Amino acid sequence: LTQLEAEVERQRAKQAAADELASAMGEEDMLKLQQAITKAQQHGVDTADASARLTQLEAEVERQRAKQAAADELTSAMGGKDMLKLKQAITKAERYGVNTANARTRLTQLEQAAERERRAAAERERQAAAERERQAAAERER
Repeated sequence: LTQLEAEVERQRAKQAAADELASAMGEEDMLKLQQAITKAQQHGVDTADASARLTQLEAEVERQRAKQAAADELTSAMGGKDMLKLKQAITKAERYGVNTANARTRLTQLEQAAERERRAAAERERQAAAERERQAAAERER
């Protein structure tokens, strides 16, 4: 009778571990799932599906971490004037589904500012060349 009671208790504990495992698989709590897997393994419950679910949750956490890192990098790049860095941050952010509309606007602003500066520098150079030419002509007249 005692051996039978012990077997009934083992089966009850196994079923409780299986129920706890099934419940944990339906949630997003990785710690709870890991604990349920450990308990289920101790009671001889198949944990293959639960282990796959845990791997899936870990991958999702890592993806979210990488997405946040890309968003942070994008925000940082938007605060600077380095167009290459901003372009790279936009590309990375888009891979993770981060909204890049504001960053693209910022990139356009930087490109336009760079173009204005390029044109102003070319105009300054043109004026300097014209001044040098005037000075050379004046020297020749003397």
